[in-house]
Order: sequence, then C-alpha cells, then structure tokens
Amino acid sequence: MRHIEVFEAVMKTGSVSAAATLINVSQPAVTKTLQHAESQLGFKLFRRIKGRLYPTPEATVLYREVGKVSSAIETVRTLARNLKSGDQGHIRIAATPVLAQEVVPIAIHKFRTDNAGITCAMETNHWKEVFEAVLTNGVDVAFAAAPPDHPAIQQHPVHQGEMVVAFPRSQAPRRERITLKDLDEYDFVSLMESVNPVSNNLKNACEAVQLNLKSVIQVQTHHVALWFVAQGAGVAVIDQFTAVKAPRDQVALRRLSPAMKFDIAVLFAKDRPPSVYTEKFIKYFVAACQEMHAKYERLIASSS
Repeated sequence: MRHIEVFEAVMKTGSVSAAATLINVSQPAVTKTLQHAESQLGFKLFRRIKGRLYPTPEATVLYREVGKVSSAIETVRTLARNLKSGDQGHIRIAATPVLAQEVVPIAIHKFRTDNAGITCAMETNHWKEVFEAVLTNGVDVAFAAAPPDHPAIQQHPVHQGEMVVAFPRSQAPRRERITLKDLDEYDFVSLMESVNPVSNNLKNACEAVQLNLKSVIQVQTHHVALWFVAQGAGVAVIDQFTAVKAPRDQVALRRLSPAMKFDIAVLFAKDRPPSVYTEKFIKYFVAACQEMHAKYERLIASSS
C-alpha cells in the first residue's frame, strides 16, 4: 500500500520533495520507499535529469496498472466506511403477521428515506418459520409478537402491545372496558394457537377465570378475524396494531379489564449479532411501534 502511494505521488509531482508534501511524509521516507520498491521489482522506476525525476518506460507501463489497483483500494475503503457508518448494505427482515401488516413496512419506508444506500427484503411468516429463518441465516433480523423462548435466539423486547376487543358496532356495549366473562354471550372469532403465540395469552387468561368462549370461526391472523367482526360474524380479541385498521362505521373497540399485554421483540441468532445498519433499522422499528401505539390510543379514545 505504501509503495503504491509513494510511486503515484512521485509520478504525479516529478520530485521527492513535492511527493513527500503531497502524501504528508518526510523526504527520506519517500526516497527509502522508492529504493525498496525498485529492489523488489528488479528495475529502476525513475531517472534524475537536471534535478527532476522522470519515469522509466517500465514505470510508465506499471503506472497504468497501479491506477487500477489504487482505484480498487479506494473503492474498498469507501465501502468499509459506508459499512461502518451504516450508509450501504442490505437487510433481510422477517416478521410475524401482527407486525408485517403495517409496523415493519412503516419502519422500512422511513429507514430507506433516510438511508437510500441500504436495500431491504421482508418476508412474512408465522413464528415457527420466522425462528427457522433466523437460525438458518435466512434473515439478518426478525420481529415477532409474544415469541416463545429459544436457546439459540437472542430476544430483545422493544415495545409492549395490548390486546383489544373488537365488536360489530351494532353489538358493542356502552361501557369502555370489558372483562373476558362479558364475552361469554357472544359468538367468538378465535385464532389458531399453533400459528399465533399471542392467542396463548388469551387462552391462559380464559382458563384462569374458567371461561370457555364460544368459538364459531377459527382463523390464522388478527387481520382476518377483524374482517369477520366487520361483517357481524362475531367478536374477536385482536392486537392493537391490527385494531387501528378497523372500519369505524362497522367495528367498535373496547379495552380489556384487566389489560392483556404482550411483548414485541427483536430476534437475531446469538452467534450472529446485528450489523451497524441493522442496529440502525431496529431504532426505526421501535419508532414505528410508538407511532402506531399513539394512533391506537387516539382511535380507542374516539371509539366509545
């Protein structure tokens, strides 16, 4: 690297002193480096004529190739700086349906607005497939609602969500808060436990009060459950991120009492910590969660 730098400087300036000034080293250092390079190459690079250095024919040929190498080295340096600062790269993201509908897309859009050099790829899967993608290096980072523990996956809770009851507007009670036992008289749209860990919170809460809800329809996502509620097919307990998309003329939202919370977690393999730009993206994801939470609070305040 030093040989190339000195050689290029002398070629450009035509003197040892000017080359030393250009690359900010001493004149003896330039002379010594040139002598070492000539010794390694086995031929002279410059000849002194009337106090000025002139390249030999061999040096002229070499200079053309050195320019290519120098350009490639600068490209690598630039790439390294960009990777360090998080200005260039690619992020592979996985998310469970609760977060993939809107939260992660909001984060990606705002992140890329501020970091145009970084591309993103997002896949949506249920938690088992998300875990598999993390473990097999299929993604760089994943986001999940209420994920179960796994010994090889690092989990960092970054936000806490809330479950809310969605009623067909014509069937909604007047009171602002609902207990689980209040739902006993309604047809219920439930989620399949095998694909949605969040539904385990509801199952455990029902068991604690010895309640067996009358499930008339089972679905895989809260988004689909909300659609059935809007059609008047029953009530559902859904996550707050899905709730913000409820059609206000068809659906009324009521908080649960006591509140039913769940963690939103960032997931990555324990043996592969996130990159600089992935860490940066996580901050945008947290901000998107907070933005959606504020939207939810405004909606539920006006839903009564």
